[in-house]
Formats: sequence, structure tokens, C-alpha cells
Amino acid sequence: MKLSAANGKSWTFELDPKSTSVWKEGQSTHLNQLKTGQSVEVRHAVISGKDIAQSIRVVSTKPIASSTAKPHRSY
Repeated sequence: MKLSAANGKSWTFELDPKSTSVWKEGQSTHLNQLKTGQSVEVRHAVISGKDIAQSIRVVSTKPIASSTAKPHRSY
């Protein structure tokens, strides 16, 4: 999964359908419910040199239009 911020910065996370949890509007959902343009917060871990997404939370379903928007990152 590749995520991009309005400022052009991007991150790539590996997903595991068995262990990556996805949340939208406070409820657990499926990876296939994620849509291009949604603002998300990703909690991840670096395992064997790879960024593995542990959880993805949809912050907003509205696309970010501002070039000053900052991506949500959690550790």
C-alpha cells in the first residue's frame, strides 16, 4: 500500500490481511473498503527492514485538497 501526502511525500507499507486491522467510523472494516483520497492514520512496525501496517484508521473520507495538509503518522 502506497500513501501520499498533498506535499508529495509518500510512504509504502506492506499489508497482511490476517493481521492488519482497518477502522472506519469507529468500526472494524475490510481492506477493500479503503478508497483513494481518504485521509488515514497508519500504525506500523518495522520488521526485518520492512514497514508493516498494523492498523489503518480512516480519519476522513473527504480528499485532502490543501498542499499544506500533513499526513497522520503514529508510532
